[in-house]
Amino acid sequence: MDDILSFHATETTVDDPEFVKVYEDHDLPLTSQQLTTQDVVFVLGVEVCDCGTRLRYPTKEIHTAVTWPLTTPVTYRQALGFLGSLLQEADLLPYHILPCKNLLTGLVSKCRSKFDHGWDQAIPADVLNLLSQWQELLKSSTLTTIPRRVDLLTPLDIYADASKTMLAYTIEQSGDPVFRGQLPLTKSQK
Repeated sequence: MDDILSFHATETTVDDPEFVKVYEDHDLPLTSQQLTTQDVVFVLGVEVCDCGTRLRYPTKEIHTAVTWPLTTPVTYRQALGFLGSLLQEADLLPYHILPCKNLLTGLVSKCRSKFDHGWDQAIPADVLNLLSQWQELLKSSTLTTIPRRVDLLTPLDIYADASKTMLAYTIEQSGDPVFRGQLPLTKSQK
């Protein structure tokens, strides 16, 4: 089922008849659902909030990650499941969350390969400690929302910084971040 969202500043009760007819002509009946400004709509892996004007990372996935039981023993399968519970949404997550997650995913995979362990064997204690530290970092992070639309007539401010190992950027419009990311540099990029 596909969702079509039409946000209005005021409450609407009647669907646009021409819009509905186009879909009915192609045997795709539409049903409508009334949403209020307080409603959060889950669309394409993110939450649309504030009457359709802003996007945020899904709170359910964050809750899953911060409450994941990292008690010993944690298997390789469980560790990768834990790390995979967050999607790659750089614009919606605080800095350091995704680069750390991606490096930990590589570390867990490398340990399994190096030690020739099975999927259901316990990960090393020091790796488990790093996973716990990352979970604490996520718990202490403040999630923000970003605008759902970029105003094409308003200038963008682009900020970038790099070290020997990492690049970070943020693109803002009217002081509000609209795009941002952080990534480790490869050997050829350094």
